[in-house]
Amino acid sequence: MLHPLPTGALALAQEPLAPSVEMGYWYFFCFLTERGQMGLTRNREDLARVVWQRNSPEWHVTDAEFAQAAQL
Repeated sequence: MLHPLPTGALALAQEPLAPSVEMGYWYFFCFLTERGQMGLTRNREDLARVVWQRNSPEWHVTDAEFAQAAQL
């Protein structure tokens, strides 16, 4: 059974979040565009490195681990 969204939920979803929060969602929107998909194809390993460093700054990984993540 589907549950309806609460009244006003769609309108609320259109409102921007704080920049520090919005920044974490950049790739959701980037990869929905042809340009973003081309960037992923051309720069897969570099993108993996950017996302990994942004989301897990305390993790210290080797170049081999980055290369493996880029292949997933």
